[in-house]
Amino acid sequence: MLEPVPHTILRAMAMVDELAARGFGEGRVTSVLYNRYRTEMQYTLVQVQQEFKHPIGLVFTAAPELTYQASKNNIPLVVQHPDNITSQQFVKLAENITKRVRARE
Repeated sequence: MLEPVPHTILRAMAMVDELAARGFGEGRVTSVLYNRYRTEMQYTLVQVQQEFKHPIGLVFTAAPELTYQASKNNIPLVVQHPDNITSQQFVKLAENITKRVRARE
């Protein structure tokens, strides 16, 4: 998981490169871009893709108000706001993980 800010991109790229060097090649690692802040405070997706140099499998949109409400109420975001796009993105991530686990069985 990486955020669209320079230092996080560099750290995530180093981690993915290290995993690849240890035998976890393309297709075994899925990078997820997580936007916690509004777009004016971070890189665009195109800028991240240019710097990261690895495929990004999923992008989470920023939803700070909904995340705050869920946190304040101590309820998972996907339960409190199941129809929200961010919740749907978590469902997609879970589906991708489930597919990979089942494919290895």
